[in-house]
Amino acid sequence: MSGPLVSVVTPCLDPGPRLSRCIESVRNQTYGNVEHVIMDGGSTDGTVKLLRSSSVSRWVSEPDRGQTDALNKGFALCTGELLGWVAADDTLVFVVDLVEAAPEPLAMAEGEEQELPAGLPTLETDGEGVPTGFTADADTDETVEQLVVAPAIIGDGPEVQEGQTATVHYVGQLYPDGKIFDESWSSGQPAEFPLQPGGLIQGFLDGLVGQPVGSRVVIAIPSEEGYGKAGSPPAIPPDSDLIFVVDILAAS
Repeated sequence: MSGPLVSVVTPCLDPGPRLSRCIESVRNQTYGNVEHVIMDGGSTDGTVKLLRSSSVSRWVSEPDRGQTDALNKGFALCTGELLGWVAADDTLVFVVDLVEAAPEPLAMAEGEEQELPAGLPTLETDGEGVPTGFTADADTDETVEQLVVAPAIIGDGPEVQEGQTATVHYVGQLYPDGKIFDESWSSGQPAEFPLQPGGLIQGFLDGLVGQPVGSRVVIAIPSEEGYGKAGSPPAIPPDSDLIFVVDILAAS
């Protein structure tokens, strides 16, 4: 089949018979140049047996940290030029109308540098301009009272929209200069986040939507717009304010 390879990722955990219908819907596309990657979170309902006998291109069954983590792992396995995902309880019908190829993601943010608002901790970078985290001083606000979205660099690309998938490099840290609980730079591979309500913490989603591609955005998130009273053990304690710096490399 000519045309670009389309990669479809399905995250699942104990999906039952719904997964069979999902696999069949992908396999039966009239556009045949499709690979299907299934990321199973360690199901115990017979899913692995189904996957072993299935026609999917690739599958992995191992514990993950939720849907976003599973999707990022799945996208890393994809070889297609176009990426998408479908839930295990959905079926897939799509039409590919390729107008032009998406540009390659940026290596890092590029654009006009901006001064961060007073009260935020200082953003530190290494000799190559890669963010390494935040440090606080006597002028830093002790807590995050409301969501703060502050571009450190304003890119000149299109604005990110809800429903797109954002390709980013990021550092996530306990506010104001606590433990770095997650980051992408050390792996050398940017992360991809579907910008869907419920798939990300609300503060992170709100901080990215509307920002131009190419931007570097500092997002300070109050606990109620992050992981709230539950936290995300063991890395994020309950009621933790968070701060991220995110380089938006692409959105599609």
